[in-house]
Amino acid sequence: MTLRHTIVSFWLSYSRDPRIPTQVYRMNNRPFRIKKSPIAREFLTNADDQTIYWQADCFPQDLVDTAIERHFRPWGGRKHDSFNDDLVVQIGSQAKLVNARTCACRCFKGKYVSATMRFGSSPGRIRRRARNNTWVSGPAHDASRFVLRTNEITSVICDKIGFSKSVSVANQPTGLILIAGATNSSKSNVAKVLALDIMRQAVHSAEVARRFRRPHLVSFEDPLESWKVRKSPSSVNVSSLQKPEDSLLFGFCCTLREKGKDVDSLTDALHDALRQTPTLVYIGEIRKKQDWIDAIDFAGSGHLVVSTAHAASLTEAISRIFISVNANTPAKRREVAVRILACIHLVSVPLPSSRDLSVIMPSFFQRTPLAVSSLVATGLSSVHPNRHFVYGRKQFQEAVWESLTPSRRQGIGRLKAELNDLATDLDLRELCE
Repeated sequence: MTLRHTIVSFWLSYSRDPRIPTQVYRMNNRPFRIKKSPIAREFLTNADDQTIYWQADCFPQDLVDTAIERHFRPWGGRKHDSFNDDLVVQIGSQAKLVNARTCACRCFKGKYVSATMRFGSSPGRIRRRARNNTWVSGPAHDASRFVLRTNEITSVICDKIGFSKSVSVANQPTGLILIAGATNSSKSNVAKVLALDIMRQAVHSAEVARRFRRPHLVSFEDPLESWKVRKSPSSVNVSSLQKPEDSLLFGFCCTLREKGKDVDSLTDALHDALRQTPTLVYIGEIRKKQDWIDAIDFAGSGHLVVSTAHAASLTEAISRIFISVNANTPAKRREVAVRILACIHLVSVPLPSSRDLSVIMPSFFQRTPLAVSSLVATGLSSVHPNRHFVYGRKQFQEAVWESLTPSRRQGIGRLKAELNDLATDLDLRELCE
């Protein structure tokens, strides 16, 4: 007998009555209860496609070893694996059985199990909304270190790419967003703030459209770093997403996975993500050639990917993509170019007037029909500031300045000329190289 023909019942009660068991399993005709109270009930909605989480130690190890390890890649022997199959899910006190196509995997350094279930018909009766609609991504701005706030940079990127609260979830752009730069150029910080900004807008769009499924953030990192959220723009206190239920307050689900503890490789993580209905997939850093190939292939499957990489310039960042995937013909360059949604190169420069104060200066490439045709026709020689699909550092600086509030402009107005001079020098230097 295989597990496919074995009844696996997840009793997920909507009742708050403590006399009703929150969760009861039946595997190989053996009923049992969990060891600890799960968090699964808090994630249930009446969506046909939803992601639910359990604590990993809720599962009796002997049943995991004998039933799951025998027919799928093991949870027991190797903690960083997943399984995909059709399961029978029993929901509610009425013992309603529903077939669910399931992808289950470890996350949060092996402490939790994430299960994305696709029901033929919605088994739920409730709709859960975000309990906090004023949250913002990233820590509070450190005015003693940086002139521009990270959110001010990412808001311009979102606007240029096409992410906004007025865009529906179904019409949001897909592809690879690459944040490149040298060490200590704030790549990871900008990339994570950008990813959370996109998730925040996806939450807003889903609630406006009355979509019952929460947006889903999936990450692959080596190692797993902190994700920081503030409950309001004026708040200084930072909340870290350290467990699945932390993201419920903000209206989305997050499956954060670490290489070696939750999954073996990026290839396996992206293979699982195909069944997890991700709103956004975050890759901590792309280093190897195979990782570039996997990321580009996944971006071409209709998903949104945000990642970081090391590169000395915007041209070199795009060049690394083309070289890694062997895009050496016009046809191949077109195939790859349509999958690159945006590429941002960051440089952190200290101000001459204050050595303790730095400014992050991005250069920016965005996918447009003209950008794709130019890359196909002339290759990397088209990647230069033109105000159409490539913004130099001075042009991007001007876009950020226009997006600032009057009070912010007044606060840093004395530095505007100095920032423009720095951006112009960097653009000229890169053109001459």
